[in-house]
Amino acid sequence: MTAPADVTYCARHPDVETALRCGKCETLICPRCMVQTPVGARCKACANLRRPPMYEISGAVLARALAIALIAGPMFGILWGLILPVGFGFGIFGLFLGFLLGTPLGYGFADLLGRVTNHKRGPVMQSIAVGGVALAWLMHALVGGVPGELFGVILAVAASMAAVGRLR
Repeated sequence: MTAPADVTYCARHPDVETALRCGKCETLICPRCMVQTPVGARCKACANLRRPPMYEISGAVLARALAIALIAGPMFGILWGLILPVGFGFGIFGLFLGFLLGTPLGYGFADLLGRVTNHKRGPVMQSIAVGGVALAWLMHALVGGVPGELFGVILAVAASMAAVGRLR
């Protein structure tokens, strides 16, 4: 059985009937393969989809970010160990203080990464930031002498969450 002459099908999905055409090349498209752009519906080829520049990370930018994480992470940790010695926060006060102090640490670390990498973002930058915070926590534990202190762990988790949120 043949289809009537007035029935049209999507170019990418031949089993889907459609009356929609790409605004640029006039290819038949269905709602599944349509890309809405500021100038109307386009096929994926004409929509010219690409990632925003802030998520495109070159090798040089990646190297700078890793260098900063390897240098600044331990430096933050040494300062953290000297300013807030182990045993500083106990109980509910320690938990609250960990979140209160961890958030600016994470924002500061993410801001430093952003400045060095021309404000690049995304999962790669988030991972580097979490690695830098982990290095800071490790240095804090080495300076303070207690690697499993709850206050330090809470502070590191809060810092990591803040850095990930800032680099999203």
